Amino acid sequence: AEQRLASEPSYLAFLEKLGLYSHQKGKVGTEDLSLVSVRVCRRQPRGDDEQMGHLDDRTGHIFVQDCTEPQDVYRSIHRHGKKAQDIAKAHLAKQENLIHLKKLVRLRLGLRHIYQDNCVSADCFRSCCSRLLRISRALRPVLEGSSLRISNKNGVCNDGQCIFIKWDFKA
Repeated sequence: AEQRLASEPSYLAFLEKLGLYSHQKGKVGTEDLSLVSVRVCRRQPRGDDEQMGHLDDRTGHIFVQDCTEPQDVYRSIHRHGKKAQDIAKAHLAKQENLIHLKKLVRLRLGLRHIYQDNCVSADCFRSCCSRLLRISRALRPVLEGSSLRISNKNGVCNDGQCIFIKWDFKA
């Protein structure tokens, strides 16, 4: 829920109604929907379909409004749950692959740490790591024992403890 919405009476009433309904109804369907995220937002002056809930295809979140009836929340989860679960699983798999890739780069280059700047997307970070692995033999003697931050600029931290490299560096 939105930060300010969490303490509003409409949101608390929504949660109470949904809690009572779910206590009576039980879980939604028979599929595993454990990764599905339902986001509650403030009432918007939109059509009825929007009020019942929609799926964000990028994040996999199902959005409902704080005025949505509990049975409509269930319908939205039932309608979008499988796809939302698949999106969440794909996102988790990407994160696990990224963790594995970071570990591999750290080991191959003998780094103390490897970081990803917030300004660098996961795809750009992955691309940079792949390039680092391709030339790891040449880089290891220079970078061994260092901390490396994949960033949008090249440089060295003021204390000299961390090296910044641009994610699209040229070797």
